[in-house]
Parts: sequence; structure tokens; C-alpha cells
Amino acid sequence: MFAIELVFLTVMLVAVLFGCFQMFRAISEALQEISTNLTARETTSFTGIDDVKEELLGIVEDTIANLQPPSAIDHLMGALAQFAQIKLMKSMDIDPSDLMPALEEVIPPSN
Repeated sequence: MFAIELVFLTVMLVAVLFGCFQMFRAISEALQEISTNLTARETTSFTGIDDVKEELLGIVEDTIANLQPPSAIDHLMGALAQFAQIKLMKSMDIDPSDLMPALEEVIPPSN
């Protein structure tokens, strides 16, 4: 049992680390692009907040244009993560209904 849980945790950890790596790589590329654009400009030609807004809008548009819908592997990893969480909670004798009073203190039930 423990070996299966360890394999699930390892797979989930690898998936999360891969996602973080992809995100950091995209941020690094965006920062390099900003750095290149800023060094190409003359520092005396800065006209104010409008240039910063245009630069940020360009970065956001590029980022949104590069977004991709989740693949089948993303969905499979989500299902495996949920299964692993259920197995671990059972092995640790954690009952989710015991967590409800604490949750209701933070988020009151709607009437």
C-alpha cells in the first residue's frame, strides 16, 4: 500500500514541478523581453505611466495568446491526485466531515 501511495505522490510532485518550471521559464522569457526592450529604448524618452501600461498590456496579451487548454494528461494527473488524496486521508484516519465545523467558521453556510 505504501509503495503505491509513494508512486502517486512522486508522480504528482513531478507534475507540479514541471508546471512550475514551465511557469518560471515563461516569466523568465517575459522578463528578458522587457529587459531587451528597455535597453533598446533610450532612457530619456520615457514619457510616463502610459508607456508602462502599454508594456504590461503587451506582456499580458502575449501570455494569454500562449495559453493552451488542459490536455488529457492534465486531467489524468488531476484524477490521480484526487485518488491519492483520498487514499492518504484514509490511511491517516482523517474524516472529511470532521473538518466541516472549522470550514463553517471561515465560510458560513448560505441560507
